[in-house]
Amino acid sequence: MVGQPPAFSAINLEPEENPDEEIDTSRELHIDEALKRFQTALKLHAQGPTHYQEAAVAYDHLFQSEIFSLPESATEFDRAERHAQGRDLSTHLASSHVLDVAQPDIDGGASSLPQTLYLAYKNHGQFALDSIRHQTKVNQVDGTSLLEDKQTLAQARRALEEYSAALDQDPSDADLWRRAARVAAFLSSTRVSRYCLEASIELDDDPAVDEVEPPSLAEGFAGEQLKNQLRVLSDQVALSHPAMAPFIKKTIPEPLKKYVDPLPFLPDPTKSLTPLKPAFDKENLVQCLIHVSNPSWVDLGRALLAYTRSNGVSSGRVVIDIPEIPDVMDDVQTLVERPKASEDEEVPTAESPSTSKEDQVETPKENRAENDNMSDDRLPDRSSSVLSRKRSQSVAGLPDAGEEEAVDQKRSKRTRRRETAGDGLDSNTLLIAQLQPFQAADKNLFQMTRNIAENLGIEDKATLERLGEVIDSCASDTRTSKLSRRPMVDLRDSLTKFVDENAKILLTKKAASPIGLSSFLEHSKPGSQHHASRPPFHETRDLASFVQKVNNGWMDIVEVIFQWIQHICANYLSSTWSDEMKRTVVQITSFLHEDIYHRTEYELLRSAQVQDAKPTREAVDRLVQMQFELHLDIYERITNPNSAVDFSTRMETKAKLARWFSLAAQLSRERAETEDISLSMRFLWSSVFAVTLTEGAEREHVLQCWKSLRDRLGEEESTINILLPNNVIMPEVSALAADREISKLTTMDFFLGLFQTDLKDPVSVIESLEPVLNPSSVFTYIDQSGHSEGDSSGHELKTVTSAQEKRPITETASQGLRDLWKFLLGTSTELRLFLWTRLGDAYDSIGYKTKQFSCFLKSIEMITHDFERDPYLGASDETRLPLFMKLLKFLDELLILALSAALNETSAFDIVDDEHLKSSIAAVAQLSCILHVPSMYEDEVRVGMMQHASNSATFQSYLNKLREMQVRNWSLLYTLLKAGISQNRSTFPTPESERADYLAAVHQVLGLRKFCKSSNKIFLRMMRVELLKQHMIDNWEDYLGQVLYDLYGLKLGVGLSELLESLFLHTAW
Repeated sequence: MVGQPPAFSAINLEPEENPDEEIDTSRELHIDEALKRFQTALKLHAQGPTHYQEAAVAYDHLFQSEIFSLPESATEFDRAERHAQGRDLSTHLASSHVLDVAQPDIDGGASSLPQTLYLAYKNHGQFALDSIRHQTKVNQVDGTSLLEDKQTLAQARRALEEYSAALDQDPSDADLWRRAARVAAFLSSTRVSRYCLEASIELDDDPAVDEVEPPSLAEGFAGEQLKNQLRVLSDQVALSHPAMAPFIKKTIPEPLKKYVDPLPFLPDPTKSLTPLKPAFDKENLVQCLIHVSNPSWVDLGRALLAYTRSNGVSSGRVVIDIPEIPDVMDDVQTLVERPKASEDEEVPTAESPSTSKEDQVETPKENRAENDNMSDDRLPDRSSSVLSRKRSQSVAGLPDAGEEEAVDQKRSKRTRRRETAGDGLDSNTLLIAQLQPFQAADKNLFQMTRNIAENLGIEDKATLERLGEVIDSCASDTRTSKLSRRPMVDLRDSLTKFVDENAKILLTKKAASPIGLSSFLEHSKPGSQHHASRPPFHETRDLASFVQKVNNGWMDIVEVIFQWIQHICANYLSSTWSDEMKRTVVQITSFLHEDIYHRTEYELLRSAQVQDAKPTREAVDRLVQMQFELHLDIYERITNPNSAVDFSTRMETKAKLARWFSLAAQLSRERAETEDISLSMRFLWSSVFAVTLTEGAEREHVLQCWKSLRDRLGEEESTINILLPNNVIMPEVSALAADREISKLTTMDFFLGLFQTDLKDPVSVIESLEPVLNPSSVFTYIDQSGHSEGDSSGHELKTVTSAQEKRPITETASQGLRDLWKFLLGTSTELRLFLWTRLGDAYDSIGYKTKQFSCFLKSIEMITHDFERDPYLGASDETRLPLFMKLLKFLDELLILALSAALNETSAFDIVDDEHLKSSIAAVAQLSCILHVPSMYEDEVRVGMMQHASNSATFQSYLNKLREMQVRNWSLLYTLLKAGISQNRSTFPTPESERADYLAAVHQVLGLRKFCKSSNKIFLRMMRVELLKQHMIDNWEDYLGQVLYDLYGLKLGVGLSELLESLFLHTAW
């Protein structure tokens, strides 16, 4: 039966020839999967040694991919080997068979497969080499040991195999040829190494036809490597090949030579025909194993010292066992990125820090209002609530602030919320409106202070400038950010960058121990006030290379210690040692003195036998001078009056000092005049200091030595100023330092007599100190013959006759007294304050209260002036801020004593003349500008421009202490201005009104900020007493009514002004 044709067939459709044929994309999927695995392995590889174990697993997972089993993945070496063994074709291909049509290359899969294979093999080979480098660094293995390490050699062979597979996929990578050559050289395969280098430089043009330049740095480096290898072999035929012409005619620049070796951590046996083998038998070698706990120079020195103390000086080879040493660049980056040590952040709470009611300014009610405002942030904004909450902010209970930033970035959430409030008011306008009452009160008070000071005839430029700066700042809403005076900036930073330890210096109530003779000698040392500023010693720089040098070589313990000291000596002038480092150096130089001294002598003999001896000789010269100076430092410390070191130790140290002195003198005599003058000056200074420490040396001889040294230092064209940051007794070598030593010697008798005299004879203390501390108040009487009556200082009381002429002591002072004045200029504030205190106590013991009050004022003047002197201004932040707190503590004590005397002693101002009064007013006015900084800071916190740096109890106590000091300072300034107004009645026609208005201005400034009750309400009590003495003044009822209300809560109801609620706890009437 014949089949029937289909009923219908479309004529516009062509039937498919192979309807079941589909395009196979599995290979592309395998390539994508392999690339993903490669990226995972590469990412772990790049993260460093800590992830190497994970990277190894990832690489193994990569090579399990399907693409590595494809026929196209086989290398030419594998195919050639199979062809040679007859395994090239499968048996089923031997018969006739119709080959299938090749699959089309969709998305470039055929072209991406070789690149994927190339990247996988190349990076896996590099991973093997990175693993070798890491193990070498961790285990501190030397180069020759690597050649015998089977595991390392196996890893290197694996890397070479991976490189060869990668080069099969892409033979145009010249840098990879270089790396393969270097690994082959490590495996002692000179033939393979040479083949790879030749392949690297013959990638493109044929040099036999035309001479060409290397097209890349990699080929240039390869040519340099090949040239060196051929020269080792003396292969002149190969060197004459045209391919080598560019490398023979030209050389690699010096800056690039360090990049010639691509793998410098691997030893290269091909550099020499002599095999790299250990020169000693490791099995029979006696080693001195030094265990170091931490990777630092000081810990290495301690370990070396501990080993020699336990085992003595042995001749075995030293091997240092030390933890992994971080790279120097990593250290620097860590120091830069490390955040500054800050106080622990405290979570803001609803309650303010726990302080006493008398010391706490803010009340729980205010804190509740603050927290209510904070909770309102979650509610929809209402303009009325915003305006009603502006003036109820508290300065307590705020969270910690970070580093100081721009004021606009420090605003609180409420301030930022005001910018979107419905009332449309500008946030700056609101801030200015809130700050305006405080700024207006400040401007009024400081302007009044300046006007009264000018009317009193005060012309001190510094005082008028500082008062003017505070007045001008009242026009700015960011007052604290525009401070420029160093004391004011430091006081601001102490609040915005609060440090608990610094604040405790001011808050501690422990009385300072009185200065005795030993303390005086410490303060008068030439380094007690001027510390050399040098960066700290870097504890890890060059340590890794030092350890590698020791472990790779053969050094005994003495050689290692000598090398360690040489490194420390190289940083003796350029960096500041830590206390641990200084202690370690001293202990090593003392314990191993003999070995170090003999090793130094050997180094001198060796330097005389080499051709270029200058670098070695200079290094030894510096080492000897450092040893001389350090032994001087040691000897001075163990021979001072407070030392308890036994006699034998002193004699032993003296003998060591004499040996280094003799060696340093020998080198100084042999040193040419054209060489470094600083070493000669240091030797002269050390020699004079050694004479000073010599027992039995006459003072006049020592004094002449210092004067000769000062003259010698002044003869140089360039100013000699050598800083020795690691030597306590001689931190500076200069003419000024020599002057200080001369002043100390010439004034020693005076201070010895002063400290040996007790207050049982206060008159002698007064006669000794008054011409020294206050020469303007001392006069001498000169007869017509020109001779001064009295002692050399001219301060004995004599009967004045008509033939005698009264002259100030500054004109007739002896040289000894002038030396005392000069000496005091360079001493510390604490020592000069002690002398003023001793003089005041002497006046107090004879009942001369007004002179004691004068001493208090002079002390305040001195400290205020010290804020503008170089010892304070030139100090680093680490030393200046604690010094600032120490000076504030001195001022706090003096303000209490001076104010108590001014208010309670009716004769306090009897001997305070016009000049003395002007200088005291100027100093206290400057101090008022400094102490006003906390008020500016609290104003900005109060309006929400910034937040407190801390809400700890210490911070609140610190703020309260500053408020108390401010209140006492304004009170003392009023008493001084009152005395000035009384002495200049012609300038002030209404003195009572002037005084009352000034008291009201101070009251306004303190009352607005709600701390005029500070310091036991001393200002309010003083103001009440002053107002009760005055009646015929304007606004008397308003002034007195506010004072009585603040003190006792009484409302008189007679004034025209509304009483200001100061939120005080009123005293019972």
